[in-house]
Amino acid sequence: MMERKMRFRLLHGEGFRDGILRVMRFLHHDIVRLLQMESRQHISVHTVRTHIKRIRSLLRLLRDETGNGKYRELNWFYRDMGRRISAIRDDTSQIELLSAMAKKSQSHHLYLAIRRPIVQIEKKRKREFDSFYGKRFHVQIGAEILEKLSTLEELPLSGNPDQFIMKSLKRVYCRARKAMYSALETQTDLHYHNWRKQVKYLMYQIQFMQGAWPSLFLTYSDELGKLASTLGKVHDLYLFRNMLTEGSVVSLDNIQKRAIRQYIYKYHKRQKDKAIRLGLRIFSESGDSFAERIYGIWINAYPGQKD
Repeated sequence: MMERKMRFRLLHGEGFRDGILRVMRFLHHDIVRLLQMESRQHISVHTVRTHIKRIRSLLRLLRDETGNGKYRELNWFYRDMGRRISAIRDDTSQIELLSAMAKKSQSHHLYLAIRRPIVQIEKKRKREFDSFYGKRFHVQIGAEILEKLSTLEELPLSGNPDQFIMKSLKRVYCRARKAMYSALETQTDLHYHNWRKQVKYLMYQIQFMQGAWPSLFLTYSDELGKLASTLGKVHDLYLFRNMLTEGSVVSLDNIQKRAIRQYIYKYHKRQKDKAIRLGLRIFSESGDSFAERIYGIWINAYPGQKD
């Protein structure tokens, strides 16, 4: 596991451009490999989604070097790639969430009520996977991903920390911090979901830079990971609640619906409260303070990259 994680970060003594491109090449080729897997495809698709988010996070790190035009072109491409597999991934998230809820339920009646939508969503997921692979969407996506890699390899990247730390990393941190306060103010699931996306971008960027100070960056990325996971549960609960209301996928009688709604209302609130506690601790400093601190750590670890 540790060896695999090293593939996502800049290595000691490695140039910034070489490191970025090495990680990008691995992510692109691994996406193609995963899409060709014939077993446990829902796990492969989850990893593909994660890889695409890592690519988009690195693009954000490079934004002030590549220019806004090139950044937007590439970001839109990978965003669309992610959306093409989002539906089949969301089903798996729902199943994982409900399975965890069922295990924790104290009531046998509640357990049975939760198990029923799990079976229904599993059937829906199977239909969607059969369609996705039957129409060979996985082949199309893999080919487009590899074709786009050549564009990334031609990007002029200097690795100037004034650009990717003081501008790009600071921007991502500030957006995540602003998204947190928007979620706190509105308490809407839409704002919590946006907060989660910004947190993930920051987390993957920190993981790439982890070699500068492994112990500090590991702790910070772990905390961001806990926050992203908690916000993920908040979003999945929101999606499930909508499915429950619409009745298009999840069909339950009124007693079962009432039992589940009471349970998820309390669970949803606990997850939101947990996210707020984590967020206020993680985003306690201003964007300037955060960027200056990371900049100082980076320059001490990689002094040659400032020259």
